[in-house]
Amino acid sequence: MDHDIEVMPGTIWEELNMFNEDIYEGKLKLDYNSEKQYMSIEMMDPESGMLDFQVKAKFFAIPNEEEEEPSEGEPTRLRIRLIKKRGDLQKWTEVFNEIRETVLDEYLLAPLSHQNEKFLLADNDESTKSE
Repeated sequence: MDHDIEVMPGTIWEELNMFNEDIYEGKLKLDYNSEKQYMSIEMMDPESGMLDFQVKAKFFAIPNEEEEEPSEGEPTRLRIRLIKKRGDLQKWTEVFNEIRETVLDEYLLAPLSHQNEKFLLADNDESTKSE
């Protein structure tokens, strides 16, 4: 599988549309450009009619480090690149955090290299204690 191949996962598209309708009351404008293979997310300020933010999202298939070809029935792992194109970064961050917590939570996954790492707890160090 070529990891440079851009893909648009239908499940995420459906989840984002449901999020937009159910939680954001249709305030987001979601669009998918199949020719250039990216999704855009926009939000307008209802009072001023000005653009709050515009974000471009691209999805990339990433290779499994252990196998050349994924097993049958195994989902393709994806990487998403979100690029804020215009608007208020703080407003986008608020919306993204809500999307992440409600929609993408079950889809987000740390890279395999992070899953294999062991985290160590630091001992209480005298240099980090406040006086």
